[in-house]
Amino acid sequence: MPIQSLHNSYRSYEEFSALVDSFFPDISDDDSQTPTFGPKVGGVEANLRCREHVKTFGPKVQTTQSSKVSTGRLKEQSIYTWLRNRTSGLDYGKEIAGRKGKHPVHINKNEEVLAFFDDLRKGRRTWLDKIRNQDFIDHRKKKVTFYFAGDSKSKNDETLVLIDIDCKIMGTLKGAMAFAKFLKEHHFPNLYIEVSTHGNGAHGYFVLSKYGYGATVINNLLLHRLQTWLRKILAEQNFDVENVEIKGTLPVVEWGDEKYEALTYKSGTLAKLPRIETPEQEEQLRNTTVLTVNDLQNLPVIEEPKVNKSTKTRNPATAYVGSISGKHISQDELGHLTGHYREVADSLMEVHALKTSGKTVATIEDVAIFLMLLKFFTDNMNPDGSLPVNRWSEMWKAVFEAGDINRTFCPQRFKVIRDHLSGLGLLDWQDENYRIGWTDEDGKYHKGKACKWRASKEFMAKLEIPVVAVLKKEGGGGGTSFIRTTLIEFFKFITQLPSEETTRPVLFDPEAPLRLNPDEINQFIKPFEAYTSLAA
Repeated sequence: MPIQSLHNSYRSYEEFSALVDSFFPDISDDDSQTPTFGPKVGGVEANLRCREHVKTFGPKVQTTQSSKVSTGRLKEQSIYTWLRNRTSGLDYGKEIAGRKGKHPVHINKNEEVLAFFDDLRKGRRTWLDKIRNQDFIDHRKKKVTFYFAGDSKSKNDETLVLIDIDCKIMGTLKGAMAFAKFLKEHHFPNLYIEVSTHGNGAHGYFVLSKYGYGATVINNLLLHRLQTWLRKILAEQNFDVENVEIKGTLPVVEWGDEKYEALTYKSGTLAKLPRIETPEQEEQLRNTTVLTVNDLQNLPVIEEPKVNKSTKTRNPATAYVGSISGKHISQDELGHLTGHYREVADSLMEVHALKTSGKTVATIEDVAIFLMLLKFFTDNMNPDGSLPVNRWSEMWKAVFEAGDINRTFCPQRFKVIRDHLSGLGLLDWQDENYRIGWTDEDGKYHKGKACKWRASKEFMAKLEIPVVAVLKKEGGGGGTSFIRTTLIEFFKFITQLPSEETTRPVLFDPEAPLRLNPDEINQFIKPFEAYTSLAA
């Protein structure tokens, strides 16, 4: 994507460093870790407890950020500042015309964001596009349509969320507006409502108080708790509506050990910015419903059955949930996590202990999950033989979010397990070099390159699910697994290479000298006095 003029961009390390710092997660994304909250204002939790027959989130709770009304010398925030404090400064979109009609695109692509953080880490001058006040004005005047993603900045407690009521293939605008008003009357007091982008649906905007939770937890609650609950309500009512979705989820960054080292980046789901065409609409938006993470956690857990994709005439409103895990691991394969894959992991760690500590400690369960995915990826390689870390993280997350495993993806644990197997010669490396994508001064993006590696043939043979056999110990009295005995003997014949001899990913960036800034170039230039002294 061509980079626009610099006045519409972050031009320096200092200007964007505050935003970058805010992306570092300050709390675990593990749902099992729930922080302690203070007293709830406004009776929202009481409404959820006392009115079980109707889920009502209660009246708007005025927060410090959402109630900066003019009192004394304080001035009310402009609506543009109000929106910026509740939407991502990194991830936003714009509607464009394509071959299949108009659709939104992310202004800052995932690979461009990764390249941006890499430049920050190396101290290079860099920038990303950001939305301007004039963009907001043009959007309000309907000259152009802009989109937002949720706010991941930890310093901002609130994020804007869109309830998108669709009538693309079936349904009517009248039905969509009626359902939006039903939600406002029964569940979302003061909900701000607009007609959708193309005039055939309805948009309801509310504010979510994050309570310090990370983007992954919030996205899971929005998509797997709130969205499914809304679809259940729609299925139980008689509105002429096709579907209801949650949009405006938060972008997610996974960090490495170094500052600004972004291992993976996933953009949020784009949602249309509210138009806010009148002062009355602006006031309504400022006073829309405010929910909290607690409110979402108190919603009932609704099962998400898989949907037969071949049923093209299905009305999503009558089948209010669908398969959203995106995983490709079969149930039979998942069943071996506590069987064969755990047996291999346990035997491996018994012979060659995996030394980890602190937050990066890797358990037998972590290794078993790694082995299951390693076998899957080796059997289903990319056409060019590459195996990006991002593919690992996405698949691991999908299986975790589906509830099939209890361990979240951790880039540090992933690295430790991969390097441990590499040092044992259990991985085949076709190309250990990788390259991070980057954008040149002309705005042209240069694609990165992932490493090419897989499980070795010998190790794949051990990962194949065997026919169970038991070898009775001499003299009776129990038995020892024949498979385990074979595995232990296999691992005993393997020697662990020293760390300095272990094959691991190597950053390959031949054009790096061409992108040096003046300060980096100075270290290669000798002072003029040094040459004059030599001449003398």
